[in-house]
Amino acid sequence: MDTDLTFSSRRSPVVCLHGCVASSQPLASNIGLDVLKRGGNAADAAVAIAAALAVTEPCSTGPGGDAFCLFYNGDTGEIRGINGSGRSPGAQTLEFLESRGYTADAPPSPFDALNVTVPGAPACWCDTVQLFGSHKEVLIGALELAEVGFPVAEVTAHHWANGVAALRDAGKELGGDLLIDNHPPKSGQVFRNPALAQTLKELGEQGKPAFYQGRVAQAIVDVICQHGGVMTLDDLSSHDSEVITPISTEYKGVRLWEPPPNSQGLAALLLLNILENFPLKALGHNSSDYIHVLVEAVRLALTDALCYLGDPDHVTLPLETLLDKSYSRQRSQCISMERAMEGVEPGLMTGSDTVYFCVIDSQGNACSFVNSIYMAFGSGLVPKDCGFSLQNRGANFSLHRNHINCVSGGKRPYHTIIPALLTASAATSEKPQLRAALGVMGAFMQPQGHVQVLLNMLEFGMNPQQALDAPRVYVLYDQKTGEWLVNLEEGVDQEVAEELKKRGQKVNWPIMGRMCCSFGFARSLGLALLPLALCCILANLLLLFPMGETTYIQENRLASYIWYFGGLGGGGLLMLLPAVVFITLGKCNCCWNESLIMCGSVLAAVVGLVGSSYCFVMSGLTLVQGPQCFTSLGWTYPFADQGGRYLLQPEIWSQCLQPVHIVEWNVTLLCVLLGLAVLEFIICLLQLGSGLVNAICRPCCYKQEYSLNA
Repeated sequence: MDTDLTFSSRRSPVVCLHGCVASSQPLASNIGLDVLKRGGNAADAAVAIAAALAVTEPCSTGPGGDAFCLFYNGDTGEIRGINGSGRSPGAQTLEFLESRGYTADAPPSPFDALNVTVPGAPACWCDTVQLFGSHKEVLIGALELAEVGFPVAEVTAHHWANGVAALRDAGKELGGDLLIDNHPPKSGQVFRNPALAQTLKELGEQGKPAFYQGRVAQAIVDVICQHGGVMTLDDLSSHDSEVITPISTEYKGVRLWEPPPNSQGLAALLLLNILENFPLKALGHNSSDYIHVLVEAVRLALTDALCYLGDPDHVTLPLETLLDKSYSRQRSQCISMERAMEGVEPGLMTGSDTVYFCVIDSQGNACSFVNSIYMAFGSGLVPKDCGFSLQNRGANFSLHRNHINCVSGGKRPYHTIIPALLTASAATSEKPQLRAALGVMGAFMQPQGHVQVLLNMLEFGMNPQQALDAPRVYVLYDQKTGEWLVNLEEGVDQEVAEELKKRGQKVNWPIMGRMCCSFGFARSLGLALLPLALCCILANLLLLFPMGETTYIQENRLASYIWYFGGLGGGGLLMLLPAVVFITLGKCNCCWNESLIMCGSVLAAVVGLVGSSYCFVMSGLTLVQGPQCFTSLGWTYPFADQGGRYLLQPEIWSQCLQPVHIVEWNVTLLCVLLGLAVLEFIICLLQLGSGLVNAICRPCCYKQEYSLNA
């Protein structure tokens, strides 16, 4: 046995003879393989997978979103692509939005109908098959999947539940079309979407007009206008994809190809050019020096991209200058190994749900493809009888008047989705030889992921599976605080995280594969708290009725502190509030705004601490006081002056003649209440600490759009 194999390499790369597909859903991958087996090529299979993913992952993708693809011709080595991003409605100008009271500081909500841009994916699918495919039937597999139904995968069910709020917003009565009995499907539950099947059938039979001019177009306009949007049938019918020539840069014998603006492929190339100026292999994979350089380079690349990247039909972009190696050398000099940059300015000052998949066929053609509706379920708007939700890509527009990405009628926004291809550089091959079709999911993580996966293979000798499995770094700009956050996946050493903090980086470590652990923890605490509260109520009720008799409560013969209802009120009814709040947390979305929800759990935990403390104090006082009972001296408190010492002298308990065994009854129930109160206090204290940490540090996931997973 080879003992040199690293753990990650135990997941061997898949090696194929006659073509290969990669996607996030086995069902979709099988549909793509079926197309290849029937004689289709990489482009045909890619579109088949795109449609299948629209069925199996409607929270991430669908006909209501956008798409980009790059296609490598195995015969000629030529690389072309399609920009399938949609434009804003013609009437949606900055002046229009300002007339509705929106500003750069107060833009429309991400889920507002005003953020719906024309869906470009269906046209991209059709054009991909038309330009690059073999014209085989490609939608039949997805159509059948939607009609018959499919068992929802565990991870998909998780994301489906996390994004369901977008479908349930006020007035979105058709959101239930993507739910089962108005609830997200659970893992293993079969989901059917006959409406989407009909949409795919019409698209397959009639092509683009079925979507952009038919009943689907009318349904899209209707639902948008019903919710305050301004899209028209003309906006839809005038849509067209754009055939693109990719932009590229060389790095140590290979060339990375990315889509040009309005996509952020530029950011990946800028990042790679900057990193070329550092001895990355010598720094060591995921060492503090390596990650520090990577983070600083990402900050520079994204700053430039956000400043200069817009719709080339509306603005002039300095692409040649930005991709010049001398420019990247100049930018790399801004990086200090000792300290994070205090501020990052663009280098040419003149005055974040998605699916990725790829296919390579037996002829050597490759299709790298990304399809997305932006955030989970996009805008949450579902056109009637169509079976998909509409994207909210317009949320990427700026409302700053002079910004290159400022909103305007008929304009394409800054786009995060970027498929990539890797070839041998022109210097070493006449016809560029394909090396890889690659991509990752996750908004601004995408250019960072491209480069990290590429460097893992080129600099650190990893095979493709290792390169994908390796822990990643995700740099994100927090617009609220103005800080660059450095998120380190689980697997990066803690010492590295601490060293990065010393250099001034704002580090979140570790970022887990699923970032909702705090919510699941709260729910577990709530489920534990609920039976304790019910037991407290029961114990207090038994104290009110010694031996099941009602006589003593009617004659006011109970210990005085029992009437303060420590168990019934403090440990019981008052404890139900935090229990319900904690349990409800387990059903919340996992996004930036969950910090507010965690604040609510903190308040509920405080209520629980007060209630459990009250129960403990009242039970303790009642126990020390002792019971009121009938003795030879009449009705009295025979143990009240002993300070609780009677508890250690059971031989004197017989002084109480009535109620029979009242001392044993009270002592047992009060000790139970004390124990329950202690457990309740500990549970609420745990959630108080967890809630404070999560509310302040926000280690919740950054929505599916900002997922770190490939």
